[in-house]
Order: sequence, then C-alpha cells, then structure tokens
Amino acid sequence: MFAILCLQHNTLNSHLEILKNIPGLTWTPGISKYMQDKNQTELDYLFTQKVFNPQKLNLPTYKTQTPFTEFDPIDWSELKPECVNVFRDMGYCQISETFALISLMSDQRCIEKRDPVRISYSEQYVINCNIYQNTVIALGSRPKGVLKLLE
Repeated sequence: MFAILCLQHNTLNSHLEILKNIPGLTWTPGISKYMQDKNQTELDYLFTQKVFNPQKLNLPTYKTQTPFTEFDPIDWSELKPECVNVFRDMGYCQISETFALISLMSDQRCIEKRDPVRISYSEQYVINCNIYQNTVIALGSRPKGVLKLLE
C-alpha cells in the first residue's frame, strides 16, 4: 500500500512539475490547501456526500444579469419534411456519433439548399468497421472525422 501511495505521490509531483514549467502560464498549478490535509476517509466523504449533493457545500448562488432571448422551437420535419430523415440502422458498428452527424449533415445541406435534394451521405466513408471475433474497430468515427468530410 505504501509503495502505491509513493508512486501516486511521485506521479502527481511529476505532473505538477511539468505544468509549472509551461512557458507563459498564467495560473499556478497545485493542489488546493483545502484538499492537501484531507485523509482518505475525508476525501471519500467529500466525493460521496458533497460532490453528489452540491447543496451541502453552501456555496453562494448568483443570478445571471445577462438577458437572453428564447426562440421558438423549429420543427424541420414539418417545415421541410423532404430534408429530414430518420437515423439508419447501425448494425454492429456501435458508433452512434457518426451516424447521427452524417444524418444531420445530410439534413442541413438539404435545408440550406446546398444539395438539390436530401442526399444520404455514406457513414462508411467516415468509419471503417471491421467485425472480428465480436470486436468492432472504428477509425475516424468521431466528430472530427465527420467534420473532415465536410471540408
């Protein structure tokens, strides 16, 4: 147990040293004084009671002074039903972000009249799913991959 604590302490200190040596750093990295003197029981209590129950922290609350305008919702399935499509079957490729983003991109391009009709762009163009021994490997399937497709 002591060896694990020493390793964690050394790792934390090495991370702090790296942070302290960043040029142009405008804040001071470190552990807050409030947290430094806590033992494991106190930390467990803090994270189980206060973090998950913020009312116990007794923090001041502030009302925002910035007014904002609430817009009426737009239902594109009513305004432009030819441009809105339901999501397609993902099969075994559990990369919902890609399917959702590609579908939204297709909808948006139709709504903006960038495409003459709604075109169902290929998710396979963005992802590469290989089913091998019940394992799915997906490359380029995050929102960055979809945004790269838009470029």
